[in-house]
Amino acid sequence: MSKGGNMEDLDVLVKKLRAKFETQETRGYSWRIAQMQGLRRMIMNHESEFLDALATDLRKPYMEGLAAETASMLGSIDYAIKNLKSYMKPQNIQPLALTYPSKTTVRYEPFGIVLIIGPFNFPFMLTLKPFLGAIMAGNCAVIKMSEYCPALTSALKKYFPMYLDTESCKIVEGGVKETEELLKRQWDFIFFTGSPRVGKIVAEAAAQHLTPYILELGGKNPVIVDKHVEDLEVVAKRLIWGRCYNSGQICLSPEYVLCHEDHVERLISLLAKYIRIFYGENPQESADFGRMVTKEAANRVKTLLGDRKNGKIEAGGKVDVEDRYVAPTILSDADFDSPIMKSETFAPVLTVNRIKSLDEAVSIVGKVSGKSPLALYVFSSRNSFIEECFSRIQSGGAVANDCLLTGVSLESPFGGLGTSGSGCYHGRFSFESFSHKRTVVQKLFNYNNMICDPGLRYPPFSQQKAKWFKWACKNVGILPSVSWKQLAAISVFLIVSIYPRGLLSLIRSWIV
Repeated sequence: MSKGGNMEDLDVLVKKLRAKFETQETRGYSWRIAQMQGLRRMIMNHESEFLDALATDLRKPYMEGLAAETASMLGSIDYAIKNLKSYMKPQNIQPLALTYPSKTTVRYEPFGIVLIIGPFNFPFMLTLKPFLGAIMAGNCAVIKMSEYCPALTSALKKYFPMYLDTESCKIVEGGVKETEELLKRQWDFIFFTGSPRVGKIVAEAAAQHLTPYILELGGKNPVIVDKHVEDLEVVAKRLIWGRCYNSGQICLSPEYVLCHEDHVERLISLLAKYIRIFYGENPQESADFGRMVTKEAANRVKTLLGDRKNGKIEAGGKVDVEDRYVAPTILSDADFDSPIMKSETFAPVLTVNRIKSLDEAVSIVGKVSGKSPLALYVFSSRNSFIEECFSRIQSGGAVANDCLLTGVSLESPFGGLGTSGSGCYHGRFSFESFSHKRTVVQKLFNYNNMICDPGLRYPPFSQQKAKWFKWACKNVGILPSVSWKQLAAISVFLIVSIYPRGLLSLIRSWIV
């Protein structure tokens, strides 16, 4: 369905994808690996065009596009190709002692047809990385690109048919209306990246069909700076890097700093210093500093900065709506009930407030960020302080003495908690999230009916059977591990079931 397409086009698209999935072709290793290799070749062969498209749509600096978008995707694809066979291998589960003889495995099977709704801030990586997970798990997929990235969407639609199976993988365009129509259809899995507000809409739509989903949302990510911190220069440098990357339009970006009162003035001075070092005296002229996605987004920030409740401007503060430019900005002493502290700013604006203790910080985080920010950042030289922060404040992920890094690893899970999201992905976790984990138990049939079907399993039941069952649970066990004592008890159990003579016949009568 292209932009402006009708519902009939969409119905046909879904029908064709489902028919393709039912051919079983996408389940095989060869199809999955071919799609991942095709995706890799597409990026390698046309990387410069994709980076140009990102610059056109978002004014994204070259290095940011290279590092966070294309290179990040290539690393994820290479890792997935290397590990796919091991991911697909069924997991053997040792059966319960009382279910012998049997074999239990967990098989990873594709859901079917998957809908992926991508964001505007990292439209290449944050759309194709879940797509990678979908095809890695053997699903057919529809990608809904952000309407704010027409140049990138055009480039992807141009090259997808050259490298990927377009009977199984589709890209669609459109805005809010088209997304609403997509969500009315029945999908087997939905992956959404975006705001909590829209995330609720996606969850409600998924609930209509009881469709499983992953929501990658955002949050008001706190930074806590301890009194005992080794190097404030490093703290300031890493915070400005994390806050100004992609013009602050990152769900993981540090939103506000709770700094011990002994360090507040110096930290603010150092933050301003590193803005100048990174982007010069006029960041608007820097080739390394991006722009807001729309004029409306820039104007929203301009309104926030004009409200005195949102704090004193210590550095920056300039907004050029026509250029979609918001200067790297430092605010101090914002009111915790002010508009800027009530929602994710999603801009290169960092607020610094003073605290006296960790107890105070925990209380503020609970008020400002709720129970579940996407990320928590702690700067301290004391491991005990770091661990106490991690223990007392819940978050999707956490980093000590740096920021953004929970989204970098190829194998650790990335995801939110509560209002910052549900579910996770990256590496093996992507494969598992896009797979139905199917338990399969294979019981022997004709080996020996008395072994496979002990009499205490079936009616009629009696007090004797209840006593025998209690004895078996106590001595044989229901846990996977089996000791020599339990093996001996199993032997007694089987012998009693098999030989109907003498004293054994009497015991056997309890369970038959």
